[in-house]
Amino acid sequence: MTIEERVQKLERELRQAQRLTRWFFAGFGLVVVGVFLSKSTQAQGVPDEFRAHGFVVADDTGRRRGVFGWTPAGVILELEDENGRSRVNLMASSTGPLLAFSDARGKQRVFLTAFSEGPSLMLADRDGHVRARLGGATFKAPDGTTTTYPESSLVLRGPNGKVLSLAPQ
Repeated sequence: MTIEERVQKLERELRQAQRLTRWFFAGFGLVVVGVFLSKSTQAQGVPDEFRAHGFVVADDTGRRRGVFGWTPAGVILELEDENGRSRVNLMASSTGPLLAFSDARGKQRVFLTAFSEGPSLMLADRDGHVRARLGGATFKAPDGTTTTYPESSLVLRGPNGKVLSLAPQ
């Protein structure tokens, strides 16, 4: 082996050693940063808040099962069944809070509200038409007439939307 070949071999080995040294220090630096970040996170504990327009809850298969979010109408919480149908809705809006329960077909059947007319509990038939209402509300009948009931009202309606029973009279 000539002197020139020996020098080239030494230069190759030196370059290889320099590359290994750089990788070592880069890895060491990442470990130091990781330890520092984990210590600072442990010292801080739980974050004070998370901010987002919405959160989605998914089951083990990745299917959406619930939503907590914001819409222009208000803040909503929606829970869905295994078929993806909305079953429980909670909403807070400028008109007041609303809690609604839906049947297996996705039709809203039970409503609890606290709107400007006052608190109200409503029960709907399988087609979604309100048949019983306890509390104050404004009701628009299928014929287009509008009636406002005080908070102390109990109204029962027939299939045609006509009042069957009203208390107090």
